[in-house]
Amino acid sequence: MKKKLSFIVFSFILISSAVAFEWGGTLKNDSRVSINAEKLVVYNQTNSLNVWLSVPITKDNVWNFYVEGNYKFLLKPVPKPVAIINILDIPLLKVSGQINVGNVPLKLAVGRFKVTDFTSKIINNTCDGVLANSAIGFVNIDAYFGFTGLTNQLASPGFLAKNGMLNVKNGNLYVLDNPIIPAIVKLSLPSIFANQSIVIQGLVAIDCSEEKNSKYYATVGLEGPLYSNLFYELRTTISTESFNSISNLSTIMLTWFPTRSIRLHFMTDYASGGELCFDNFRTVSSFSQSELTIIELSDALIPSAGVSFSLKNFYAYFDVKGVFSIDDDLKFKYVIAKLNSNLNLFSDLQIGFDVNGIFATSEKKSDTKFSFSLKGTFLF
Repeated sequence: MKKKLSFIVFSFILISSAVAFEWGGTLKNDSRVSINAEKLVVYNQTNSLNVWLSVPITKDNVWNFYVEGNYKFLLKPVPKPVAIINILDIPLLKVSGQINVGNVPLKLAVGRFKVTDFTSKIINNTCDGVLANSAIGFVNIDAYFGFTGLTNQLASPGFLAKNGMLNVKNGNLYVLDNPIIPAIVKLSLPSIFANQSIVIQGLVAIDCSEEKNSKYYATVGLEGPLYSNLFYELRTTISTESFNSISNLSTIMLTWFPTRSIRLHFMTDYASGGELCFDNFRTVSSFSQSELTIIELSDALIPSAGVSFSLKNFYAYFDVKGVFSIDDDLKFKYVIAKLNSNLNLFSDLQIGFDVNGIFATSEKKSDTKFSFSLKGTFLF
């Protein structure tokens, strides 16, 4: 076994020295302190190491190989009991390039990489699969087929936030994710009229677990400029679970760029929750509307406003959301506020801080929380 491992390492060194490859990585630190309405203080420490490698397969760089490895250490020493988690992950392992089918170019990506649907709110997972992209006339076509069952569940969005660090078995570095087969087909008609674009997407998530709770989504979107630096996006999704229910997710967003350095957005998300003819909307990936608590995109009306500012080496973003329950009557639940900032001290060193707050109603006053974190990133 040692001889085989030595041979693989030696072969990799020989290949790397003969090929014009690129590589790099990041070291990240995140120290977070949070406190709730009951004055319970929680301290979380997160350190991560990320290394990536890019190797051209063909001399013209049309086909390339990409790989990325990640190690993350999470510590919660306060309050007791102490929780420690180590995570090993390979979020990227793919070959990508282009072939010609007749006179039509076809872009392909095969392997492991992150997959996000058109809404960016239904699925946002690392998957193993195949992505194809082509343009026929004025229609852009994207098609994806993959599998989630071999990826690391610990690294999936929202898993730790939803399950808690103490519920992860100590010593588990890699836990296989729930087996789901996502298939996505997206048709884009850019600037079809007056610079307006139309997107039509179909998404199927076949559940291969014992629950067999497959989900089906159909999305239509319209987006484009309204006036000068003012843009809009309209999206609506109809979903069903195993053809036993029907639900809806709709989004309207306005984005304004008053200057090159400032971006303002106003958005409202509606996720059905049992009213009218709809059932609760459910996403494929586990998402959270806040880093401090779990607020699923279901049975919710979420208006939000945000502003981002960038100037040379500094970037800041502020966002505030209101969360309303819509199951029976419209009922206010939370206000969520977030401030992120980053400063590039040097080309390879970045520091920043985050402030998060969630303000709950008197009925859920115990959910009120605040957090402050210091971040540092070193690139090499």
